[in-house]
Amino acid sequence: MKKPLWLSAILLYSALVCAVQPAAAQGAPGGYPAKPIRLVIPFAPGGPTDLFARLFAERLTAVAGQQVVVENRAGAAGNIAYASVAKSPADGYTLLLGTTGLATNPLIYKSLAYDAAKDFQPVALLAMAPLVLLVPAQGSSDTVASLVAQLKANPGKLSYPSGGSGTSTHLAAEMFKLKAGVDAIHVPYRGSGPAFLDTLAGRHAFMFDTIGASRPHVAAGKLNVVAVAGAKRAPAAPGVPTFAELGIEGVQAFTWNMLLVPAATPRAVVESLNRLANAAVSNTALANRTAELAIDLVTDSTPESAAAFLAGETRRWTDVVKASGIKVDE
Repeated sequence: MKKPLWLSAILLYSALVCAVQPAAAQGAPGGYPAKPIRLVIPFAPGGPTDLFARLFAERLTAVAGQQVVVENRAGAAGNIAYASVAKSPADGYTLLLGTTGLATNPLIYKSLAYDAAKDFQPVALLAMAPLVLLVPAQGSSDTVASLVAQLKANPGKLSYPSGGSGTSTHLAAEMFKLKAGVDAIHVPYRGSGPAFLDTLAGRHAFMFDTIGASRPHVAAGKLNVVAVAGAKRAPAAPGVPTFAELGIEGVQAFTWNMLLVPAATPRAVVESLNRLANAAVSNTALANRTAELAIDLVTDSTPESAAAFLAGETRRWTDVVKASGIKVDE
């Protein structure tokens, strides 16, 4: 018997809905995820980490079939968020968006309410963005060579800002000082915004930050990008040389975002999350949006490669922290 048109339409709609359901969500063991997920981030709303988190959460919601809600737990260089997730139920419904501080805070804080090496299980490295060396456009240095010469001629007299003691922008500048054999005074701020303002006003000789954060000031002709702290040139700034190209080896610093869960989370859940995360960052629209922010997505991370990366970051910064004597008391 021929089906009525209304019934055929319903059947067709049902088939289409089933077809577009995320494969990763359908194949998750034990029906995971079966309820909304919290994604805890260690910074306040409005910054670059928050922006990436919300873009990623939107895509993770689409592939997981459950709402992913971003929760901002700012303060103490990320330590508040890290401690919160470390003590959360290990069921896959509380996730952490870890950043550089997860690798470096154990090196610079005397005591922490969590153990970065034992309390978390990495799921996937999601994104990376190289830092760049910036100088005021109206300053006396317009190249790395002239900046190094200026700093060597005035040891300990010129200054640089950062978004806060122990942040990636602070550590990058200390790495540059160590590798270039120069000295400068560190002036910490509460975030990159005020650090930019004082650099634009000519109060500092140089600073480090991301390409995305500095782009408006560079486009306005107020700051110059003179070197990228990466192993290779950044696609978002192909005309800017690396430090290695300029004869200063070993200056590599970047911000990154990693998905982690409490250490006792079942392996099956971690593997499901890894598949979902890789599917989320493989989205073309997300890639186009993050490219505008000069963020490189990592689409093939595994829990093992993420764990190795995290351990490597801690090792890589150990010498810089020891040489600079960076310590933060809470």
